[in-house]
Amino acid sequence: MDCFISWYFFLLLPIFVPRACGLRTFRPNCGTPPEGVGFVQGVNIRSTLDIVWGCLFTLLICTWTVQHLNLPPRRNNLSQDEEQGKLEKCQAWLSKRWHKAHPRMKWMALTIVLPELLLGKAYQEYIMANRSRDKMRQFAQDDGVEWTKMHGFYANMGGFALAVRGTREGSEKEYVYLNANTMWLARGSRNDGSNKNLLLCQLPHFTEADIEDKSKGDFFIKATAFIQVLWLVIQVIVRGARGLVISPLEFAVIAYSASFFITYLLWWSKPQDVRNPRILRLDEIEAEGRNDPPKKIDAGVQTDPLNEIGVEVRDDALNKIEGERSDIFKPPPNDARYDNAPSQFLPNAAGLTRMDDGIAFGGVVFGALHCAAWNSPFPTPIERLLWRVASVVSAGMLPLYYLILLCDIHTSRPRLVKQILSVLELLAIIVYILARSFLLVEMCRSLGFLPPEAFAATWASEIPHV
Repeated sequence: MDCFISWYFFLLLPIFVPRACGLRTFRPNCGTPPEGVGFVQGVNIRSTLDIVWGCLFTLLICTWTVQHLNLPPRRNNLSQDEEQGKLEKCQAWLSKRWHKAHPRMKWMALTIVLPELLLGKAYQEYIMANRSRDKMRQFAQDDGVEWTKMHGFYANMGGFALAVRGTREGSEKEYVYLNANTMWLARGSRNDGSNKNLLLCQLPHFTEADIEDKSKGDFFIKATAFIQVLWLVIQVIVRGARGLVISPLEFAVIAYSASFFITYLLWWSKPQDVRNPRILRLDEIEAEGRNDPPKKIDAGVQTDPLNEIGVEVRDDALNKIEGERSDIFKPPPNDARYDNAPSQFLPNAAGLTRMDDGIAFGGVVFGALHCAAWNSPFPTPIERLLWRVASVVSAGMLPLYYLILLCDIHTSRPRLVKQILSVLELLAIIVYILARSFLLVEMCRSLGFLPPEAFAATWASEIPHV
């Protein structure tokens, strides 16, 4: 409940800020139309809140829509006691809803602060999904099943889990989450070409249609986000063509939208909001490989899928998989870095991945689009200068940081040189954070100092939007 109250006051904040800051306000006075008028057009001006709500809604709906999170960890099903009071049931319901919404809200906040991080994550997963499709192509043909880029995305988000006998003390049964690479290890061929003593003798029969059925992406929300972004782009283009003032906030939201658009294209084939994995049981997979119907299992009773291959083979296979993952009993974390996808531009830099390439590219795109507000009105000349400097720093600092890092990794010079490079790396990060923080603050502060031309409306205001 506290969360909803906080959001309510956040939405009401723009109404009280002008009075709190002592800003002069202007309320247009439009008369009512005479009798007999059948159609009334909108006013030829826009208010400060029109700018705020249009940009804020665009930012929030895009930030919500672009999220394609990995599967959450499985929760133990808590039995509902019939004797529980209404308060306990309400608390349990709120806890369940919060557990479901919390990761998405956390990543939404992180995306608003660092949109390039999400773009880097999407680029890494796109490369890994393509690589999985290529590596699994022969296995998929041999097994007569599908394995596309969508399957690679689905596997890397924790979509496949193998039911195994408990490997830890006190556990009867556990689920080993297989990403695309560990599934390739589990399905790998022996030297003699046979499938004997493999953890997976057959890839699961799981089509793209099955994956899409698990995906819960809302078409209406996505369409609304697309229309809202399209409206904002048209609004900015029309205002620019007519020589009208465009606020820094509008340019900033355009930069966010461009970053989200690239991210969404990279995640085009990734399922969204999947809650439960596809549980793999070896008796069912083996039956598929023999074209036999799977064994029927009594309700509430599950067979041990690893009786057929033996404990030694299981342990050997699980050790290989565990070498690829820090915790194979949980889905991959949303910030997972796949070291087997090394950086394309810095392939010899230890620890740098395609995610770093995407982050650097995202920073360039985001900062460069802020430069579009180069000549926008600002409260003071010094703030205009700081905006220009911060935009250039945002666009160029991340590539510079990775260049310094590359020199630090490969240099064999004296210790003093390496210490200087380490200091430069730290300074680059600090300067980048300060520049991004200034852009966030200034795009909001400048709204209180816009010239009158910024409030002139255009025909783009008639396009349906929020």
